Amino acid sequence: MSKTTMRKIAVPVPAGMQGGMELILESLKVTIPQGLRAGQDFYVLVPVAAPPRMAPSASSDRIAERLQRLPPNVLISLVAEACAASPRMCAAVDKATAEYDPVPHWAVTSVLTSADLLVPIMEHLKIRHGAVASVCKAWEQAWQATSERRCRLRHLSSFPIPDEYGLLPASKDQLTVLSEPGVPKTFFAYSFHEHEVKVLNDEMSCLRSFRVGGTINRMAATPAGVYLAGHSDSIPPQDTEAELRLLDGATGEQLARWTDPATDRVSGMAFGPDDTLYALCFGGDHGAYWSKVVALDASTLEKRFEFFVGGGRTSGALAVGNGAVYVSEPYIHSTSPLGAIRVFTLTGEPLRVLQGEWQQLRDLCFFRDHLFFSRGEAIWPYQEGRFKVVMLDLQGEEVHAYEDDEWRARREESENGFVSFAGMMVSGSELLVHVISGDAKSYDAESDQAFMTVLTTGPAAVVALSRDNTANG
Repeated sequence: MSKTTMRKIAVPVPAGMQGGMELILESLKVTIPQGLRAGQDFYVLVPVAAPPRMAPSASSDRIAERLQRLPPNVLISLVAEACAASPRMCAAVDKATAEYDPVPHWAVTSVLTSADLLVPIMEHLKIRHGAVASVCKAWEQAWQATSERRCRLRHLSSFPIPDEYGLLPASKDQLTVLSEPGVPKTFFAYSFHEHEVKVLNDEMSCLRSFRVGGTINRMAATPAGVYLAGHSDSIPPQDTEAELRLLDGATGEQLARWTDPATDRVSGMAFGPDDTLYALCFGGDHGAYWSKVVALDASTLEKRFEFFVGGGRTSGALAVGNGAVYVSEPYIHSTSPLGAIRVFTLTGEPLRVLQGEWQQLRDLCFFRDHLFFSRGEAIWPYQEGRFKVVMLDLQGEEVHAYEDDEWRARREESENGFVSFAGMMVSGSELLVHVISGDAKSYDAESDQAFMTVLTTGPAAVVALSRDNTANG
């Protein structure tokens, strides 16, 4: 009898159908997942009959006799080609060689299980290679011995953000944190509707507030003050110009201001060495769009230099660390799984481009010698593998893709539940992820909830692997 295997195929929702309806597919009745509409794809497993295994026959006996007359080098070449083309053949050869030509005992003890050799090798392995620890006890011990060199994201805590601060998906609100050693956190919350910045303590209670003008796209806070990045108010609105302001964190008094009539807005900020503030600016004119990075004096906002980083209809994200400037490709709503991060020197000279399957890359930041970005925005229905915080090493290799249990739980609270990333910020040894959840079909914004997930990095022990060999959060 032939053995039945399963094959995963993509199925588009037919016109006139939607989630919850039944569809006949290759003699199978399947239910379209809730929330999908016509034209969207979903995946199903369909049975595929494997080719039947043929019983030995006179023909195979004749082939065996002919093979016996072949020179050994020709026979070896044919078997090698068959192994390259057939995983089943390769497994059969491995089994046979293990039985008739086992690895010598000295090679097992002095090479394959030698701690002197295993530890230097394991030092270079990433979390996703965790399956090697299950090979044998010696490999597991070597993996554990080098775990301090491997980092992954870990959950520390979470806390709610009160609704009265207006931090909701439909608004253009912003939130940032001021963190100093030995001092409790101070948060700054900008309300777009009220044109007001509220100063909050670490328990999210309002201490004071001050009014601000313009449109704010990004905020940052340091002991020097609060930085507001966005664009100025103008009439007509198409005449807006990129604007960056430094305000006194206690009084709201403006200490410095910088504008750039050549671009429309500031979409990102990051601090570098020598009291340098890097601002990612976006502009466009007559169908042409571009982004550039402007280096400013962080105290006076006086321009030092600038360099162009590329074009695109939307702006990307910015991070600075390890002597380099990192700029992500513009965030685009598309089905393409590819993303890129362009790397420049601190003076703007191109170094390299990091590429990977980073769909919807946003909120780029540098933390503990790694790059981090959030992947996915308001996703409904929930899609496995897209709503995560991704950790990269400086070569652009994915170290860990973290998904918090609370994010999943909030999504599953209702049939139309959604989760959305609203921002990501560094506070000392912590990475704060601003998340919003709610009901995607509710028109009542007050039902949405904002909260902060607090993460850190730490060594990884042996981790469970999912079916696609990626480390689970």
